[in-house]
Amino acid sequence: INMPFYLHNSAIRQLQTNLHNKRESLADWKERFKRQETFHGSYVSLREGFEGKSSRKVTVVGTRGLSRSLIADDYFSNMNPRSMKRIVNALTLTGRLMRAFEIEFSWVSLGYWVSLIEQWPSRMCWLIDRALDIPQDSYPLAQLYNHLKQQIPTKDPLIDLDRNPDNFESFLEQASMIGPEQLTVGHVRRFVPCTSNLDPYLRKLIRECRIGTAQPVKSFVNRSSNLSGLILTGPAWHLFKDKNIWRGIEVPLVEMKLSDIIDL
Repeated sequence: INMPFYLHNSAIRQLQTNLHNKRESLADWKERFKRQETFHGSYVSLREGFEGKSSRKVTVVGTRGLSRSLIADDYFSNMNPRSMKRIVNALTLTGRLMRAFEIEFSWVSLGYWVSLIEQWPSRMCWLIDRALDIPQDSYPLAQLYNHLKQQIPTKDPLIDLDRNPDNFESFLEQASMIGPEQLTVGHVRRFVPCTSNLDPYLRKLIRECRIGTAQPVKSFVNRSSNLSGLILTGPAWHLFKDKNIWRGIEVPLVEMKLSDIIDL
């Protein structure tokens, strides 16, 4: 007879316990309120989380510095409002994703990165694909592009996706200037997984284009001793067991006949 009453009271006690555990404290409510979908709210919540919890590893630079760095740039002064809105939205979402995974980042560096991806997606996909093969995290992206740009096909339809191609090098050099906000290969490894405006299908197409046209560029290897392994560490380098085969190839694989490739 007492069993139904016992089960009923037990269920009520369990419900009260669950409600107590889910009850939101005033401090939690304030923190959630500050995490509103605004650029300023994202910065405030990041700053409080970093100061209040020593275990958090997120490094944040104020958005005021980001605004001064981007708006003062000559390129952004001539940008239309729609493009600027896309950059700000992508920057906010990317910053939140990186914060969620507790990845160290700077708003200024991330701002330059998102802007490069938004304005010049094709060239950046080429740069990303090559940068991920480099083990040296401190290598500047501008210096890497100077060695890579000769391999980027200028008549490829995918390159037409880039806006204002003449401004790409100057903007990349500015983002890669020596300093705490310098864009390097290490930033590529951190930013790529969380970049919201990076098209994965475009990366796939450019990766296939790079593999199909890969060939051993000896002059590139001889230009700098620090870059002796950049070309040779790509995916195409592992197609043949004998790595010396690449040194005798003068024609891109995409232009070779199947019988010629088999003879290799």
